Amino acid sequence: MSRSSGGYGTWKIDKEEDYEYWMTQISKWMPYAETILTEMIENIKHNMCCHMYLSRKGELTWIAVTEKILDVDGIWIGAVMQVCFR
Repeated sequence: MSRSSGGYGTWKIDKEEDYEYWMTQISKWMPYAETILTEMIENIKHNMCCHMYLSRKGELTWIAVTEKILDVDGIWIGAVMQVCFR
């Protein structure tokens, strides 16, 4: 699992042997993305992304959680969003 900031995304790499390939691809297409390997986790069932807004005053606003929808080949085809309205 790798994480970046500034809209570059989060990537789920299914097999350890794919790690170098995907790091090369990310560096090639997004040369300014700062990637950080946080943890290798096996048998991931869901990929959830949290969306927040941090104001210049340092106030955090929770927006939503999305779950990526992948096709049978693991290609992203959309997302489901859970929004909490107050």
